[in-house]
Amino acid sequence: MKRTTLNGNWFLSNDTYQKLPAVVPGCVHTDLKRNGIISDYFWRDNNDSCQWIEREDWSYSRFFDAENTADACRLVFEGLDTYATVLLNGDVLGETQNMFIPHTFDVSGKLKEKDNLLEVRFRSPVKETENLPARTGAFTTERMYTRRMQCTYYWDWVDRFVTCGIFLPVYLETGDDFCVGDAYIYTEAIDDFGAQIVIETNYLNHEKSGVVQFEIFDPNGQRIHENKQYVREPKTVQRINVTAPQLWWPNGYGEHPLYTLRITANENVHEETFGIRTLRVAEIPDAKDSDYRALCRKLQDRQRTPIEEFGWERQDGQKTLIDEFGWDDTEETAGFVVIVNGKRIYCRGGNWVPCDPFPSEESEEKIAEIVALAEEGNMNMIRVWGGGLFEKDCFYDECDKRGILVTQDFLMACGEYPQKEAWFLEELTKEAAFAAKKLRNHPCLAWWSGDNENATKGFDLGEEFNGRDAALVGTAPSIFALDPNRRFHLSSPYGGTPYMSITRGTTHTTNFFGDMFQFFTNTDCVSYKEHLEHFLARFTVEEPIYGTPQKCSLLKFLTEEDLADESERILRFHSKSNPCVNPTLFDYGKTFAEKIFGGFHGVEDKLFKYEYLQYEWIRVIFENCRRHTGFNDGLVFWMLNDCWPASMSWSIIDFYNLPKAAWYSFKRCAKSVIGSVKKENGAFHLYLSSDGKSGVAKVVCHTLAQQGVYETEVSIDGYGVTVLKLPFDGQEPFVICDVHFEDTVDRCFYKEGSLPLEKSDRFEVLRQDEQSITVRGTAYLHAVVLEGEYIFSDNYFSLLPGEEKTVTYRKATGNAAPALPRATAFTLTK
Repeated sequence: MKRTTLNGNWFLSNDTYQKLPAVVPGCVHTDLKRNGIISDYFWRDNNDSCQWIEREDWSYSRFFDAENTADACRLVFEGLDTYATVLLNGDVLGETQNMFIPHTFDVSGKLKEKDNLLEVRFRSPVKETENLPARTGAFTTERMYTRRMQCTYYWDWVDRFVTCGIFLPVYLETGDDFCVGDAYIYTEAIDDFGAQIVIETNYLNHEKSGVVQFEIFDPNGQRIHENKQYVREPKTVQRINVTAPQLWWPNGYGEHPLYTLRITANENVHEETFGIRTLRVAEIPDAKDSDYRALCRKLQDRQRTPIEEFGWERQDGQKTLIDEFGWDDTEETAGFVVIVNGKRIYCRGGNWVPCDPFPSEESEEKIAEIVALAEEGNMNMIRVWGGGLFEKDCFYDECDKRGILVTQDFLMACGEYPQKEAWFLEELTKEAAFAAKKLRNHPCLAWWSGDNENATKGFDLGEEFNGRDAALVGTAPSIFALDPNRRFHLSSPYGGTPYMSITRGTTHTTNFFGDMFQFFTNTDCVSYKEHLEHFLARFTVEEPIYGTPQKCSLLKFLTEEDLADESERILRFHSKSNPCVNPTLFDYGKTFAEKIFGGFHGVEDKLFKYEYLQYEWIRVIFENCRRHTGFNDGLVFWMLNDCWPASMSWSIIDFYNLPKAAWYSFKRCAKSVIGSVKKENGAFHLYLSSDGKSGVAKVVCHTLAQQGVYETEVSIDGYGVTVLKLPFDGQEPFVICDVHFEDTVDRCFYKEGSLPLEKSDRFEVLRQDEQSITVRGTAYLHAVVLEGEYIFSDNYFSLLPGEEKTVTYRKATGNAAPALPRATAFTLTK
């Protein structure tokens, strides 16, 4: 098979503009910007003036020459967004209505040697659906009729960017040789004799037959297996034994070696990389009289989220989910434990959203850097959220390479889709078949989920509920046929009654925001730690945290004057909200930051508290989950990355791939062994939480006044929690503990009540160069902040009086010569 690219220079036209220079892959917005017709849509509120684009019809065209026009030939578009008519030399080849799958057209006998005219005429996705019946869902709902990226119709973390275009490569594919169509590789067993690998191979043009060579190369490139066979059938299945296999492990649990399968059929070579590993999920029921069962009941009794928040009619009073579904002692509760190669894994990570509102602009370099930061931040799981895309191959390749488990949603989110309509189910079936073949060989892929939050009212005995048919009729049959060895969840969240259960399966804490928002608004937030600790579940795949990036990132899309503006208009513009939330998410974040850290004293103080909100929020949530290791076996935050330049948002890494305060907090809390201090029954207890490692930890604890220092050694015995009672007066307002384990030191603290902070100059910079900075505190500093376009080895850290700390750093990608980092510090108010 031969491929001839048709990427590169095209023309863009509509009723107003004719033959504007355009680039493929690309889209209308990027081409209009390149031609100077629109300004930078990310700068301040410029995107408001770009909304006219979505209501226009657009056409892409180009001429090309062709060789060997008598050969069998196919025209392949890997991605068309979305409603398009494809024409070759004036003849219609076909129509498209799905962004998520490739489109192939047979052009055999239709090509000329010179000057073939290829046109792709796009219809406005907005006008295409505007006369269809209204649907129920979050944000705008016209999106539910269109099989394109949902989030850029507007979400609470990205503005509206509805575009169209040829966003992935386009090429001619010639030839009709006998060759591999696809290959499915999976690990059937691992035991004392090695690993048994299964290779299922499907062939194209198999009737032409030929000799097929199979080779496997180990992670060092050494060939460890070879065999040949004559094939004239459409499919072959082989079982191959690999002795002394190098197993693939999630980040933090071992290495992530990758093997290569090479299949050669009549000189046509097909290659796949794969890892040798097994993965299963154990949903172990809690014994009726167990502590875990009792904790489940306590959490359920605490849950007071009103039913109307999820669209149910309120009957009388403040009816709750418990009232509706009758959570009681008759419902079974269970853990959700990910087991890889027989070993229990504590999963931690973030939710992935498209890293640009225009998929053609998602560069492999940017994707790779985000995944690298996830690895560096001690993550081992990323959930690909259902309102985005099946990501580019490089994303899954990087997750394979770095030991990041992936859970993949199918591409629906937060709405009632037309799941009874045949055309819709047909499109879902095509998407599932494409995704299964694209992703099933990746060792990173842990499980599939049918959608995001469509089936929150669903349960296993439900005969009819939103999302059921879309998942079980549209999507699941393809997965069961093409990737039968992997879990498929009907939705995310999934498990329990209803599927938003906190006591079994996977949980979205975002479903219980109502309770959290009421607390922010109606209390002084002094007990914020205790309140956030109620949001505990068996395996959380969506845990929200909120805050801003550093100032150096903010100034890439707004001005100093915008930061000083008391109305915060542009900050608010870049912090989107849910239309059902009143006041806005920005207001809730601002209120929470001010209540726990104290009033704002100028722009710098306010921006720090907006940043540090995420650090503290992650710390409290993560430490609580780690204190319950074994009850909780997974924590995936909402969300990992940003889709556009957001001010206050959910992301851990900002749009420019700079870690936010959240990343440094996550990195600290996700270490293999961490400590956390909790005051219980008038006494301080140090919890030492391990994700599986064993050894001896040295513990050094003292009060802020340093009136007493307590040192001891504690044995850590694998996965779980060790609790140590500290010999301090329970009236002490502040306790600090350092946990030394192997080559790491983890610092944790307990502070009674809120955490009021103010700027301090009680530190000095001892040394600084282009790679490191050393600072020393002359008083207790709760947060030393290093600001700049760098990736720091640590940030937002505390210093004891007289303590020195050296932090290394490297320049962020794309920032060739930034100024050296600047240090500031904040301490507890008197």
